Amino acid sequence: MQKAHDASKNDWWRNLPDITTPITQDELNRNETTVDVIDDRVIVLDSSKANQTDMLQAVRSIGYTAATGTFRVTFFNGTYIDIDTDIEKIAINFDYDNNPTSPTYQKIIITLQDGTKKYIDLSALITEYEFKSSQTIQAIVSGGEVSFEVINGSITEDKLEPNFLANCRIEVALAEGYAEDSEAWAVGQRQGVDVPDTDETYQNNSKYYSQQSEGSAQSALETKGECEDILEQVQAAASNFQFWVDYETGEMMYEDTSNYSFAINTTTGNLEWEVVA
Repeated sequence: MQKAHDASKNDWWRNLPDITTPITQDELNRNETTVDVIDDRVIVLDSSKANQTDMLQAVRSIGYTAATGTFRVTFFNGTYIDIDTDIEKIAINFDYDNNPTSPTYQKIIITLQDGTKKYIDLSALITEYEFKSSQTIQAIVSGGEVSFEVINGSITEDKLEPNFLANCRIEVALAEGYAEDSEAWAVGQRQGVDVPDTDETYQNNSKYYSQQSEGSAQSALETKGECEDILEQVQAAASNFQFWVDYETGEMMYEDTSNYSFAINTTTGNLEWEVVA
């Protein structure tokens, strides 16, 4: 905005007897024009200025208390209002307690601006309603821990690997074959039928050898009985003769009342005997 009146000169008017600055029309008109411009500007200022009531409600100052996070707004009329922003509760640090022996184990620790600490228990965020069980899988929540368990008898063919059943059938067939082989090697039969002589298990199985063992055992018992009979005969015969050494001749002498004859084989040195007819 430019000045309405040029007052750069300080000698516009002079007192008598100096008449070099007469009051002329031009000078008076210049002053009138200046006054008119100033008057217009005053009107504009008056119409745009704030009234006293509004000014008294205007903000004079704003203060802040860091400890409480509160702003105080003071007005020109002396009143004020406090605005609590909770800035002091803004988190300035986060931590997580993973020490199993700590009372705050598995909790997030939030340190606020004012030094206080807040604890968030992560296990509390897990509830049984966040996990939906199905007909196959059952979700189990206990002590903040989640486990999953397959429901007994719930696995159907559509849940199996495509070749799984085929592999199972192959293994079953192999198992059945092994079962027949086991039966053949054990008792010489396949599905209850005696194996033919072309089968490698024919007379080459546990049952066959068991039967052979039983026959051998019976033969051994019979042989044992025969040996016992002979032993009894020998013992009976031995009671009928006596042996002694003739120290003058160095010969072994015997006296026999039985049907046995004894002689020393001079070639072998063996005592030989025979039954006398």
